Amino acid sequence: MKVKEFVKHRYLFFGLSVLVIAVGVVTMAVNGFNLGVDFSTGINISVDVVVSDSDTADSVAVRDRLRQLEVLAGETVYVQDAGTNGNLKSFVIKTKVPEVLGSDGVALEYSDAAVAINTAILAELADMYGDADLTTAEERNTYSLVDPTQSSENALMAALLALLVLVLILVYITFRFKIAYAVASIVALIHDVLIMLGVIALFKFEVNTITITALLTVVGYSLNDTIVVFDRIRENSGLLKDKPLATVINTSITQSLSRTIITSLTTLVAVLAIAIIASGDIKYFGINMIVGIIVGTYSSIFVASPVYLELTNLFVKKKARKKGHSGPVVVAASGEVYKEERDIDYDNIEIPRIERKLKRKPKK
Repeated sequence: MKVKEFVKHRYLFFGLSVLVIAVGVVTMAVNGFNLGVDFSTGINISVDVVVSDSDTADSVAVRDRLRQLEVLAGETVYVQDAGTNGNLKSFVIKTKVPEVLGSDGVALEYSDAAVAINTAILAELADMYGDADLTTAEERNTYSLVDPTQSSENALMAALLALLVLVLILVYITFRFKIAYAVASIVALIHDVLIMLGVIALFKFEVNTITITALLTVVGYSLNDTIVVFDRIRENSGLLKDKPLATVINTSITQSLSRTIITSLTTLVAVLAIAIIASGDIKYFGINMIVGIIVGTYSSIFVASPVYLELTNLFVKKKARKKGHSGPVVVAASGEVYKEERDIDYDNIEIPRIERKLKRKPKK
């Protein structure tokens, strides 16, 4: 088995990650986030329109038409196709609520402005699809208003949920492995989330509950990849306990590489189809997932394991110094000082191929 030296250039990959994250943080500071209705004041509208066989009720056409409404004052409108039931075509429409002036030229109250926007949207849809009976259209229309207090509560709950997920991950991996693995996993997950947030801010994707779902999904995907590698490192640390830890990590990543690549590619095919075929929030979910899978795969190989190596090196070398060991040291897979670095011939380290033998019961 040809072992690839993944951790040899770890500082180069650390630098690359820091650079990308720094660009993302600057982008977030400059651009901010395009907060959707869920995390800012706005309105969610569900409406059915009557269509005939000759009508083509298209969410893009509806969106382009609604963006021209004066009451929306240039606000971005998101329109999602919610399916067809007989001759009724369903749409979900989301938009922020800008300032709307009444007939007297005075700005309407927030809730009154939302009603005015909802009425204008209904009238526009009735004009597009020939449903002139606005009263009947209103019976098929519901809308929910997200006020400033509710949007703040949504943002707080999302932040608390993300924090809870990280804490539970830390506890789980500490229990299953040990604290160094847990800290390395958290560092990799924060790395993934920061890069995804930077991309979202750069391209001004809307941040809504679907975005949070994508982020948490990527966290789970990346964590699964990382645990697979860590599980192999733990196993190889027992089998190759006299080898340098860096060599054991390289061996473990090499053994897991084909599984990681195949899993990532097959998942990418699925989310790529979503990004191409779907529309609205689901399309952006697919795009966020594409970015997350690429970043998550990268971090499980080039971030999580090298961070674990650095943490273990730091702990063991500090322990060795306390025992009076001087000079450079190399940490073994067993967690002890291997030997002085100058005595290791890295070119001739042989890594045995690890075979798992099935335990069979002897025949009677």
